[in-house]
Amino acid sequence: MPPLTRASRGAATLATLMLLVATGCSTNTGGDVTCATFNEQSTSEKRETAAEFLREESDDSTQDGQTTETDPADSEVAVDAAVLVIIAFCEVEENKDIPIRDADLDSTTESAPV
Repeated sequence: MPPLTRASRGAATLATLMLLVATGCSTNTGGDVTCATFNEQSTSEKRETAAEFLREESDDSTQDGQTTETDPADSEVAVDAAVLVIIAFCEVEENKDIPIRDADLDSTTESAPV
């Protein structure tokens, strides 16, 4: 087998890096993110993660036969509330490897008792 040329090695390296970046991004989104990872994220990353989690939750409720008129991930208030709920959940949770999907986001949409 002939030795790899400089261009071939460069192409192989680039393909490997692209695969690593694509894999890393796709495995760390929405409700699959652990509290440890969420706590390390920047503010904008936390908002993106919370918005993705809200989309997942919205998709799940739509599949259960419930429909929603708007996507909660499109509402800045809903995303901000979700971030706060997740932060509070992760602060009291002893197991930092627990996924944020275990946070009770329904509490952000329920009204207080009268």
